[in-house]
Amino acid sequence: MRTAVLLLCAIAVQAQSPARDAPGTQTAGTAVISGQVVSETDPAQPIRLAKVELSSSALRRELMITSDSTGRFVFPRLAAGRYSLSVSKPGLVSTVYGAKRPGGAGVPIVLTEGEQLQVTVRIARGAVISGTIRDANGEPAAGARLQVLTYGFDTNGARTLQNRTFSNSGNGLLQTDDRGAYRIYGLRPGEYYVQATPATSTGGRATSAAEIEWAQRAIGAPGGLPGAAPPSGQSMTLAPVLFPGTTDPAAAIPIVLKAGEERTDVDFATTFIPTATISGILRGPNGSPPAVAQGFMVRPNGRMGTGNTFFIRPDADGRFTVSTVPPGDYVLAARGSMQSSTDAVPGPMALTSMPLWAMTEIAVTGQDISGLELTLAPGLNVSGKLVFDGAKAPADLSKVSISLLPQGPTSMGAPSVVAQPDGTFVIPGVGPGEYKLYANVPAGTAATSPWTLRSAIVNNADTVDVPFTVRTDVGGAVITFTDRPTELTGSLLDTNGKPALEYFIVVFSVERSLWTPQSRWIRYARPGNTGSYRIAGLPPGEYHVCAMTDLEPDQLYSAGYLEPLVPASIKLRLADGEKKIQDLKIAR
Repeated sequence: MRTAVLLLCAIAVQAQSPARDAPGTQTAGTAVISGQVVSETDPAQPIRLAKVELSSSALRRELMITSDSTGRFVFPRLAAGRYSLSVSKPGLVSTVYGAKRPGGAGVPIVLTEGEQLQVTVRIARGAVISGTIRDANGEPAAGARLQVLTYGFDTNGARTLQNRTFSNSGNGLLQTDDRGAYRIYGLRPGEYYVQATPATSTGGRATSAAEIEWAQRAIGAPGGLPGAAPPSGQSMTLAPVLFPGTTDPAAAIPIVLKAGEERTDVDFATTFIPTATISGILRGPNGSPPAVAQGFMVRPNGRMGTGNTFFIRPDADGRFTVSTVPPGDYVLAARGSMQSSTDAVPGPMALTSMPLWAMTEIAVTGQDISGLELTLAPGLNVSGKLVFDGAKAPADLSKVSISLLPQGPTSMGAPSVVAQPDGTFVIPGVGPGEYKLYANVPAGTAATSPWTLRSAIVNNADTVDVPFTVRTDVGGAVITFTDRPTELTGSLLDTNGKPALEYFIVVFSVERSLWTPQSRWIRYARPGNTGSYRIAGLPPGEYHVCAMTDLEPDQLYSAGYLEPLVPASIKLRLADGEKKIQDLKIAR
């Protein structure tokens, strides 16, 4: 649950940038932070033996102490500066001083020389999920691995179930005991999915009715066995299972936990699932096997962050086999080269360095699939030119790197290239798929490059933000750099005119189509010690600006999170290269 968004009386002026908070070196001083760790209960109870950590960018290392029998702690001889104070203890939700919710963002502590600061840190008991896992025969599944999963966005922007790390619950992974029992504790409030993976991936083939009948006839049969044995039954394997007992993430039921809640009834069983073996041959354009090749089978619509991909390494004749493939719709893709290379080692980089590709769709139902034939074809080309909007273009354009960023599980990528002296470029050997186009001007003699990527236009769309499809050769791409990036600066003050350090400044585009993971159009910052903030490099456009007392970065790209912020925001427009000052003041 988010706290209310508070905003803002705002004054916008066009002027020079305000002075930034100057970094300093941390040395021993005369300031003191002391306090007490207490429970969230009413009445509050002291928390003994809690780990209290104090960190600062200027400290060589974190300072750590343990609270005493009354929950008290003290950090003496501190220099003036900005600090973060965190508290943790097994079974409780790790928290940062000033957090508005368990596990939420804290508030920095700004100390002046000689200041004696007393704080109280409230820490909540973590929620618990417990239950029993049984095997396919109903017996306790000892040694089964448990994972706590939540939905999040992967690097391609897809919403998938991902493992979460919790300091008090075995890093989100633990095992059942000899009774098949498990207990996951120290969880924050939220929505979780529980997955159990058998201790061993034991598999085999089910015994068919025909095999049983044949064996019965063989017992005591005169003259030996009654004919040839029938074919073996379906191949099976033990599979990871999600509560309440399904291998399909879409059918899994979430466990919704309140603060400190304990769920003790999360029982379910592992199961065998049918599997198949997929085999075939990979040929080059002339029909002969490639000198080097690699491939993968991926479930493009898989909801799990891991376990959706099978890697393939064909032999010298181009033959390949993939075993224990569970049912589902897959894409089988391969890259290869007719010339041998000592650089061809397993991994994504090797795939992008091979100029030939092949791809096919496969529906796996549990039955073996053999005799597949894939013929490699030349990769596609993406070409274009560089444009520099500024005082003077870089002298050596051959150092400008251009790359395609795959945006889907079936996109096979391509090697990065450098521009020609005239600013043109060609990316060869591109496999079909969805991509974003990106380029970078490396730093020269200065500490950083003065050039910022403004846009990468393909077919009238900016592909820095919106993927484009490669099915045939793509030409006419225009990548534009600028040496005049936008800059939004200002200060955030409370009603008393003091720095509002407990807030975040959130800036996001008014265009909802740009509310996507890793979007350049959504940024946030925290004010410095004087209340000043700076957000640079936003694309030109119109934005909402608001202040929040709490922030969930993982949710910042979803419409459900941003929509409620719109009524409490102000609007501003950033022109190309504009440096705007927007001073903000918290409304009463």
